Amino acid sequence: GCSVLVCASLRSAGVAVDSVYDLVNRAETPDAAFPVLATWLVRVKSDRMKEGIARALSARKARAAAFGALVQEFSSSDAATRSQMQVKWAVANAIAVMARKEDIPCLLALTGQERHGQAREMLVVALGRLGAVEAVPLLLALLGEPELRMAAARALVALKGSEARTYLEALLSDVTGAQREQLRKMLARHPKGPYDGRRASNGSPL
Repeated sequence: GCSVLVCASLRSAGVAVDSVYDLVNRAETPDAAFPVLATWLVRVKSDRMKEGIARALSARKARAAAFGALVQEFSSSDAATRSQMQVKWAVANAIAVMARKEDIPCLLALTGQERHGQAREMLVVALGRLGAVEAVPLLLALLGEPELRMAAARALVALKGSEARTYLEALLSDVTGAQREQLRKMLARHPKGPYDGRRASNGSPL
């Protein structure tokens, strides 16, 4: 099966594993595994295998070998079933982990496509981490999508734009329970001064 072929390819690269999930459970994936995993990501059919490969690729140092393959997989994959959505979310998370400021246009393009649904969650958060002030209009629009509104709120708070504060305060009336408490904490950390277009000072997600 495909799992055997993937493991054989990894062993040929000097990475001895019995399963892709052996890499997921390690503290970090060996560098030699990244090109192999990137190649197999778009070839395997099993959702479980794809998810395992994506999770093993969720490292900043995998960017050179895997960023393109991950974007290709995210762009072309379906999310019709729960299993497919889990795969797509894991792929997006890997992209988000390794993304740099130069990748902001790519993240904006992917995040702006509604067909990707909730799988965009970590891409949205990454826009805030990267200080993507050009994403503010998109993030404000995503506050209207229940599946992504909290991720959009996190990104907006990371960007520290006071023009977004009004929208975040209004969102309090649309959420309940844990989400309302999370939003209150975000607002407590949000500056009240005028939005000056500068990126967040630390660029880190909440």
